[in-house]
Amino acid sequence: MINWIIKQCLKLKQNTVNALFCFIIFSVFSVSLTYAQQQKFTDSLYTELNKAKEDSVKIKLMLRIAKEYVYSDIAKSQSLAEKSLDLATKNNLDEAKAKAHDFIGIVHTIKGDYLEGVNHFNSAITIFKKINQQESLAKSYGNLAAAYQFLEDFEESLKVQLYSLNISEKLKDSVAMSVSYVTLGNIHHKLENFDRAAKYYKKSYQIAKQIHDLDRVVVSLCNLSLILIEQEKIDSAIYYITQSIDIAKKENLNFLMFQSIEVLGSIHLKNNNYQLAKQFFLQSKPEFEKSNYEYYMISNYTYLGRAYAGLQQKDSALYYYRKALTIGLKNDYKIHIFDIYEGLTKLYMHSGEKDSALYYFDKSITIKDELAVSEKTKITERFQAEYEAKKKEEEIVLLQEQNKVKDAIIEKRTYFIATLLLTVILFFTGSFFIRRQIKLKQQKIAVELEHRALRAQMNPHFLFNSLNSIQRMYVEGNENDANEYMADFSELMRKILDNSGQSAISLNEELTALKLYLNLEQLRCQNQISYSFHVDENIDVYHTLVPPLIIQPFVENAIWHGIFPGNKKGHISITLSLEKELIKCEIHDDGVGFSPQSASQHESKGIKITEQRIGNKIRIKTSPNEGTTVSFYINI
Repeated sequence: MINWIIKQCLKLKQNTVNALFCFIIFSVFSVSLTYAQQQKFTDSLYTELNKAKEDSVKIKLMLRIAKEYVYSDIAKSQSLAEKSLDLATKNNLDEAKAKAHDFIGIVHTIKGDYLEGVNHFNSAITIFKKINQQESLAKSYGNLAAAYQFLEDFEESLKVQLYSLNISEKLKDSVAMSVSYVTLGNIHHKLENFDRAAKYYKKSYQIAKQIHDLDRVVVSLCNLSLILIEQEKIDSAIYYITQSIDIAKKENLNFLMFQSIEVLGSIHLKNNNYQLAKQFFLQSKPEFEKSNYEYYMISNYTYLGRAYAGLQQKDSALYYYRKALTIGLKNDYKIHIFDIYEGLTKLYMHSGEKDSALYYFDKSITIKDELAVSEKTKITERFQAEYEAKKKEEEIVLLQEQNKVKDAIIEKRTYFIATLLLTVILFFTGSFFIRRQIKLKQQKIAVELEHRALRAQMNPHFLFNSLNSIQRMYVEGNENDANEYMADFSELMRKILDNSGQSAISLNEELTALKLYLNLEQLRCQNQISYSFHVDENIDVYHTLVPPLIIQPFVENAIWHGIFPGNKKGHISITLSLEKELIKCEIHDDGVGFSPQSASQHESKGIKITEQRIGNKIRIKTSPNEGTTVSFYINI
């Protein structure tokens, strides 16, 4: 039973995330990956640096050395890049300063400090625009798109990546165009638009093949194989990844070959073929260790931990998880640390060590909370930046109007008094409307932030009740139920935290999270409740977007205020129907209900906020002992 839970919790998304992440970094950032003679090469660069007299030469050499260390010693890489930025700033060398900002942004993005990465990329873009350095501008836009992608701000990522592609097309830069198509593919991959993602990967592959960019050919084939893994087309995925390995081997692209072998291992891990997966991970392990690229080593060790866990070899799994955790904590690789803690939780669950399992489960939630806080900070900063930019635009418009008024006064002196009076009236009227618009925008931002903050929080009663239930099940000896409850609880929290920073998610995601919640309540309450879903077949649940956590509060009310007070089994039905351009949602329970006279007492701040979010009225129909029906419309 525990093995089944582990397999359900470690689904495909977890099995492929590290491989996809590595290829995004290589595809977009295009930093140095030479390693066979890295030490000898960096020594020669240091020799040149010590001999250099001009600061501009020193800056170039420091950045070149920083690129060589980016995957093997990221702290040293960051230190060198920051020194080059200080030197460029001191000498007022704009191009060097922009390149240093761009590379420091890469370092922060690799470390998982995405907001810092965004700040540095934006600084680089501002300077490149100023000095009209179009080729470098396109690259910085591409890097910024990747950082937004990791923040799961796909709208912003898509926008800036299209800026990059537009510049590259004007410059007829085939390499940059190929990189842009990879990033566009990655965005649609994350959004689960697999067909569109494959289309962009194939475009990148075709361009790379035409210009004989074999690195990019290998990367594109790997990405195509990852798409096929997502689509459960395992044989086709193995075909593409085998092609990738063959090309890399033939062209002596050793590091890419071992990256491709790592992806092949992840395919077999997904297919629960732990023995074969382990062999591939062990095959790539010496190459990553020889290169001392810690970013790839942590991915490899984490994979090995999962493979050995699947083989029920606890000591070996622990060995590799701990090696991976050492690297993750040293470099603050938050996403990897979260995966490791989650893996350790499953491992200790399987071995029956409940205290250790709960310890690492708590740590995984803590690190996830840190990532969620970064996401909310990003939202706030983005709104603030948009507001400031809009405010500046309005100030410019106002100044232009004032200048026009002055010109009119000079040209028509005979109408001076009339013109002045008219100008004063226009000025105050315009100022009034501008201030009013600014105030409305501020209110809109505040409301949106409040909504997002509310969605990012879980009901504390549900959290405490769930944790108490887990503890009670263990005390009573219901180990299988406790393990199943913990696994589902972990998955629900992951979904809620993932969705909390988004203004809209697919209806399928919303219903999946709702089913997880209902399953937890069923298990905790010993099947006192049952439920059913009725979804109109004309509704496209995968592409219809709805606000996250829009239905769950009403289902929770139905359980706690409708069914439980009746002290008997009850049923909840959720019905979704299509009416013109609206989705009608009905939540019905056969619980105790309440009298119409007391209906107004059941209205809450939560209902009012939900009405603001959907822009429609919520209707409650109820009567004592006949249950309650809540209905509302969602715009699509």
